[in-house]
Amino acid sequence: MPFGLAIISCLIANLHSAVFYVQFILMLPYFGEYLIAILRDMHIIYRIRKYDTKHQIERLAKKGKNPEKIEKLQIKLEKIEEKFEIYKEKSKKRQENPYKIRIQKRDAVKWLFLIAIICLAMGLLTPIGDEPYTHIFKLLAGTTTDSISEHQPLVLKGHTDAIIFITMLLGILIFTETKISLKDLFMLGGLLVLTFSARRQFSLLSSVRNVFYSNTCK
Repeated sequence: MPFGLAIISCLIANLHSAVFYVQFILMLPYFGEYLIAILRDMHIIYRIRKYDTKHQIERLAKKGKNPEKIEKLQIKLEKIEEKFEIYKEKSKKRQENPYKIRIQKRDAVKWLFLIAIICLAMGLLTPIGDEPYTHIFKLLAGTTTDSISEHQPLVLKGHTDAIIFITMLLGILIFTETKISLKDLFMLGGLLVLTFSARRQFSLLSSVRNVFYSNTCK
């Protein structure tokens, strides 16, 4: 699988470097969900409070002063740990049955990081130098796109299909019991931003919307 994706990435870099960056944009939602899941499971606030309380107890114990304060801090530490256990139980239940957004830690994303690096390196295997990496920046930095219709911002007034799609999407997410995974939410949000920035991206949004409908309507 990684080998096949590397070949595809190499072909894109050589045959159509203007869309070389798209494959990495499609990976970003998975990376975003994975990093947020890691941050959620780290319980940073709990760790900071626990470390700070333990540090105060150790500091006072070394000085051999304020035994009453040490006792209060130990009681505080126990309460912190008790509250954390309660929080973990509630958090586990929320993860099993979230209100709207499912956040899942997908271990396979670790391999996706590796695949992204391999695909990124494929841009070097071209006779056009660094064009696969710099093309999009050169395009956006110039004034060429001002005279190209497909690069113009999307105006909803003239795109009934876009209005229908966005209305249906919001209706499903807001007024039904549908749950959407965070990666899909990131993907839809990113594609909507790209679509409003340049109308050409609506074709990409249209090509994946059926996948999102099938995932969100489970």
